[in-house]
Amino acid sequence: MTLGASARECSQNVWEKIELALGFGRTLKEQTLTDLLLLDMSILMFGSVEIVDITQQQENVLGADWEWWFIDQAGRGLPFRVQAKVMDMRGSKRNPPDVDPQYKMLHYGAGGAPGNQTQILISRSEVDHMLPLYCLYTHYKPSSWVSAKTGCKSNRLGDHPAYGVSLIGPHEVAATASTRLSNLFDKVHTLDCLFFFAPYLELVQDHFLDLWRVNDAGQGLDFIREAADLPSHVAALLNARSNEEELALDFALPDGTGRVTLFVIGG
Repeated sequence: MTLGASARECSQNVWEKIELALGFGRTLKEQTLTDLLLLDMSILMFGSVEIVDITQQQENVLGADWEWWFIDQAGRGLPFRVQAKVMDMRGSKRNPPDVDPQYKMLHYGAGGAPGNQTQILISRSEVDHMLPLYCLYTHYKPSSWVSAKTGCKSNRLGDHPAYGVSLIGPHEVAATASTRLSNLFDKVHTLDCLFFFAPYLELVQDHFLDLWRVNDAGQGLDFIREAADLPSHVAALLNARSNEEELALDFALPDGTGRVTLFVIGG
């Protein structure tokens, strides 16, 4: 199974878990879905990708970020700064949550200031020279507003469960005040759109830049870090990944980062 196909199956599993939870009137948190997603990825990508993951509670931080690092066999890294959001799973018989899902926390900020968190994600990514991304955990009932969606080249038309893990850039989110998936869907793509190219960092980066904006000055930036230029916390995590006790006791993440996940290709 290719990495793209594995990522698609993991995304479908998220879709099915949300569908199951909705059927029983339950809700799922971002951290729960992230843990389940990474477990599925560890199983389905076993032998092709080693997934190294660490989390730490960040107190009094608005929207602590999730870092993704694609690490190739040369030890180079392609960084993403990610915010995970789960659809609002509460609703009523008149307004079921999966007819047109919304992400009520997508635009929240300090003191309720709209768009604040999105702007923070953009600015942090620019400062740290990382690709900014929203990861939306999703389930919807197919209807007219999704009928024309084709997805990117790696996605098959009509494979709605592949959108269980949907990706969109924060610049595209900032361009609309809406929290409804129907108003974001034209810029949403599936998880496998990135993992389809994962063995080749340049292709992942180029595909990302084809789909979403990263800055106001234009694209044309290289985000790939050589092995010697990886941030200290990433290098330490790579070095310590075989020693879980060391990770648990001695590892500190940068301010504003709540989770770091390395996708070590060929690991």
